[in-house]
Amino acid sequence: AYGVWVSALMLQQTRVAAVLPYWLAWVEAFPTVPALAPAREAAVHATRPVTDPHVVTSPARAPPS
Repeated sequence: AYGVWVSALMLQQTRVAAVLPYWLAWVEAFPTVPALAPAREAAVHATRPVTDPHVVTSPARAPPS
């Protein structure tokens, strides 16, 4: 279920072929939520592409609604 959830987040308006290498790296680095929880922000960022400068990676950094 976790892998499906991660893929759903990554695939929002993105082609599968573009996401697949990043998804594979993500599930290798963070195979479970408990493995992700203590991860440093830099390690998390290293496993995903940043194509949109407005992507929010932390709820604390989200713009006010």
